[in-house]
Amino acid sequence: VASNVNWQIVGNVPSWLRPNITNGAGNGTVKFTVDANNTFISRQATVVIATTIGTEVIRREVVFIQKASEPRLTVSKAIFTDVSKSGATLTTNLSTNMSWKVLNGNNWIQVIPANGSGDRTLSIKVAGNNKNSARTGTITVQSTNAGKVLTATITIGQKGNSMNGNHEGFDDL
Repeated sequence: VASNVNWQIVGNVPSWLRPNITNGAGNGTVKFTVDANNTFISRQATVVIATTIGTEVIRREVVFIQKASEPRLTVSKAIFTDVSKSGATLTTNLSTNMSWKVLNGNNWIQVIPANGSGDRTLSIKVAGNNKNSARTGTITVQSTNAGKVLTATITIGQKGNSMNGNHEGFDDL
């Protein structure tokens, strides 16, 4: 602010934009802290700095324009192999700036939570496999926001209950 009189910021300043000072006398520097824009819409604010000299009000406007965030959706671990035949609870960290839901067509896999918003740790409960053959299942975390669809796929491979050639307890015939 270049001034030879007292001045102040007037009007409403949005909560995502915070000045370190709101008034001063003479020349001064106002520094703004700007919060990250986690939405998918750019935003704008006009900050008004004003002074009154006699009956005249002098106003200067400063316009702030902040770009929208880019949508993101990732998981820290996407492939789990050789999960125990007796079952297990697995975890993966979901990193996103959107709301999301889990798409799961496997009756032997449960994901908690099944939907949400923002970063979360997903708990993946894998039921025991009493079949002889191994099995593989996939689940998808999906987000649709601002016309954009993002997905992250998690693959789970679980061991079967095969005897692997071990015939203990059987007599040779």
